[in-house]
Amino acid sequence: MESQILERLQEAVLQPEAMEYALAKFELELEESLNSVSGEIDTRRKRMDTLDAELGRLAEAVAIQGANTALMKAIADRESERRAIEQMLWGSTSGSVQAALADVREFALKQFHQIRAALHAQPEAARFELSKHIEGGIVMKPTMRGDALFYTAEGQWSLLGKTKGGRL
Repeated sequence: MESQILERLQEAVLQPEAMEYALAKFELELEESLNSVSGEIDTRRKRMDTLDAELGRLAEAVAIQGANTALMKAIADRESERRAIEQMLWGSTSGSVQAALADVREFALKQFHQIRAALHAQPEAARFELSKHIEGGIVMKPTMRGDALFYTAEGQWSLLGKTKGGRL
């Protein structure tokens, strides 16, 4: 019975409609994940606005009073902090938003490949891999269609799977 279920899963998962559905679900999960990050991004953007205003006032003070060590250090500190925030928001280095999106995409593709490989594996290996993506287990419900009796597998699916520390 397990091998029959795996065969049906192979057929279903490898269909373009199933992939489209999985990608749509992934987009929702990604949106939830990114919403938690958006608060941090907003905080950083507000800090940049504050830094811009402070830099404007400091430049005005230099224009009026002339350059002194304290003012020049304050300007350098704020410009350095501003560059670090810009790098985090728009750069492609580790820790930036762009790098995080690339990591999420790579992670999702890896999950797809693992799921496909699991469906072609032995039942025990497939069961283990699928267990990482099904929350609360699979419920087998008897279904009657015409004169045929068969089982329908139901469960909550997560493309991202169970990750260390919760969801991605």
